Amino acid sequence: MTSEYSRMATVALRGYVAAIGATAETGERALRAAAGEAADIAKAAAGVIRAPEAEKGLAAELAMRVALEAQRSYLHGLRGATSLWTMAYLERFDPDPRDRDGG
Repeated sequence: MTSEYSRMATVALRGYVAAIGATAETGERALRAAAGEAADIAKAAAGVIRAPEAEKGLAAELAMRVALEAQRSYLHGLRGATSLWTMAYLERFDPDPRDRDGG
């Protein structure tokens, strides 16, 4: 009976560690993407500030397009985050899928 409890505890611990690792990997990718998009938006906003008065309208339009593209990219990334997290979790929890079917 003790060995069964030990096995269950080991599986639970492996699952917990896999969840932490998958969350860290997914979070790292999301932060890198957000940092890149924030830099693009900041550059576009700086372009509006630095633009001559006659060109501010075009610069503002460009900045809005950059911001909207960043938002679209972010929402697209959210849709893929669940799949990425699941794949990262399964890779950590069961690194060799052949072990599942005994092959």
